[in-house]
Amino acid sequence: TVIRVPDGIKADDILELMKKDHNIMIAGSFDVLTGQVIRIGHMGENAYIEKVQEVLDALKEVLNK
Repeated sequence: TVIRVPDGIKADDILELMKKDHNIMIAGSFDVLTGQVIRIGHMGENAYIEKVQEVLDALKEVLNK
């Protein structure tokens, strides 16, 4: 899933805080979308609703900092 980064927030900051504060690794993008979007993988073991919810809750916390 690709999510546009809100204005005034750096994609790299989101990625760093997700990893540092929640031990969750999500990805940025490349080429023309560098710094504009983040990507959340939810395939295989990460496809369970509980894990997706955990990532979304962590992302909400990071975005509210």
